[in-house]
Amino acid sequence: MDSRGEKPASQVTSGDPAATVPREEVLTQLDRVLSSAEFDSAPRSRRFLRHVVDAALSGRGEETSQQAIASKVLDRGTEFDPTTDPAVRMLASRVRRALKSYYLSQGEEDSVEIVLPKGTYLPRFNRPATSPERHDSPGRESPAIWPRILVMPFHNLTGDAACDYLAQGLASELAIELSQYRETEILLGVSEDDPRNREAAAGYEVRGTLTQDGKGLRVSVQVLSVVRRQVVWGQSRSFPATGPERGSFLGDLVSSLAAMIAGECGVVARHMRERLGERISFGHGAYEAVMRYHHFERSLAPAAFGETFEALEQAVARHPDCAPCRGYLARLLGFGYAHGVLPEPSTISRQGELAREGVQLTPFDQRGRTMLAYVLLLNDQVGEARREAVEALALNPDSLLILDGLGYVLTLAGDWELGPALSARAVRLNPFHLPVVHGGLWLDALRRGEYEEARGHASSFMTPASFWGPLMKAVALAHLA
Repeated sequence: MDSRGEKPASQVTSGDPAATVPREEVLTQLDRVLSSAEFDSAPRSRRFLRHVVDAALSGRGEETSQQAIASKVLDRGTEFDPTTDPAVRMLASRVRRALKSYYLSQGEEDSVEIVLPKGTYLPRFNRPATSPERHDSPGRESPAIWPRILVMPFHNLTGDAACDYLAQGLASELAIELSQYRETEILLGVSEDDPRNREAAAGYEVRGTLTQDGKGLRVSVQVLSVVRRQVVWGQSRSFPATGPERGSFLGDLVSSLAAMIAGECGVVARHMRERLGERISFGHGAYEAVMRYHHFERSLAPAAFGETFEALEQAVARHPDCAPCRGYLARLLGFGYAHGVLPEPSTISRQGELAREGVQLTPFDQRGRTMLAYVLLLNDQVGEARREAVEALALNPDSLLILDGLGYVLTLAGDWELGPALSARAVRLNPFHLPVVHGGLWLDALRRGEYEEARGHASSFMTPASFWGPLMKAVALAHLA
């Protein structure tokens, strides 16, 4: 460290060990990032990123603690408690998302990459790798395990060049939101005639158009099966061309589209399950095991339970670093225990071990943490389940990734304000939400004495071969009588 308390250039890097990033280059890159569209209208995100970068360059790592950030960026006083107030974690999540968006679009060719690793607020300054590994996600299996989705640039068909940025921005934001779903590999295309599109070997393509719709605009999105060259799903939404409500609508739209495409009950999962039912083989690896779990969750057929259990056990053995496989096996064991299929006390301890191992492999994966919260709830560790669920929400509060599951867990854990609110938002924005979310909403309606509402949620609790749906409906009808 020099006399000014600043790190020399050789220390200001955590990327390629053979590369160094001079301080001046980092500051130039910071100005470039902060002037981008991702940060231009987000003053708190700008203050956050400038603060942590300045602290890193000056060797003041202690100023990147939650307490310091709350004080210097959010103007919070000494009463700030990071264990109960997720404000810093939520802001950091937005900054990470904005950085990812920037480097996926206009910053793709930049020579310096500012990274805010999950689990810390101390940034890293990298020389981006030139090999394909630059875009690989750490800790994930080879791309062959998960279905690959190529998001193509959306076409602006409004006739107004001023809408070009909106079409491109929607595609980029959708790719970023899709990347939150761990059971997919997401690529962002550049143009229709780019030869790299074929090299991507994607199983699915997402295409979109932006058109005029009266005085407003309309976005239409399609998902295509690349192998069969057929449209497997489509969705169109209209929204105002101007006005303050447009921004919030577009944010909800992107989250909703991502959930409908890549969620557990989304179009890709359903299409892959159909292929599984047709006996079309796509390997005996992790993704087939995950698909078998989703198939069982929908059918609840006794024979499917055994097949799913065996497939997930084999996947965990063959892919020890596959966190989703451990999480889904934990969830399957939890289902078996809750329904009396696996009544042994050892089932609870085994599912707890699997869920915790999954979180250790990917500590910042929302779905894994939600599964752990569910397991804790089954083990009567209600307080820990609530804390784990709140931590999962703070990782990405704007995503629909696991909103239905989180709402369900929090409601059953007794958070009658946040749990039902999350559940209702999941139902409103994601037509492919998990049916189990209605179980929590049914319980909340009973608590409030809204028995007709409870009957409606019981009817929406579509779980064939399970006694819960009829039982819930009978309880609501008894109260109505």
